[in-house]
Amino acid sequence: MALDQDEVIRQFIKQYNSCQDAQFTITRWPDKEERNQKACDAYAETGAGRTLAIEHTHIETFKLQKKDSARFEKVCGVLETELRAAFPYDVTLIIPTFGIQKRTDWNGIRDTLRAWRGIIFRC
Repeated sequence: MALDQDEVIRQFIKQYNSCQDAQFTITRWPDKEERNQKACDAYAETGAGRTLAIEHTHIETFKLQKKDSARFEKVCGVLETELRAAFPYDVTLIIPTFGIQKRTDWNGIRDTLRAWRGIIFRC
């Protein structure tokens, strides 16, 4: 399971602190404090007054990755939760990159996958 952004930042500070003498503690989450303004994601400080502004950035590994991921989440994201404990064994459903194309009835496909789960349980 992927870590959420806040946990990534916490792990970063932990690792950063292990590499040097100063010990930073996250003191603020400016981007959460004021969502309507641009701000860094986290602010960390030491007791000695040193500060760090931390910005978590995701860089796409391929063109249109965010769009492809958003389409996948919209169509199949709910299935991950629904199917997590549905089988008494490991099941991996692989959907290739850009496999969810526009103008395809993916809601129907999602419903078919739900029905497939029911068939497996009856067998």
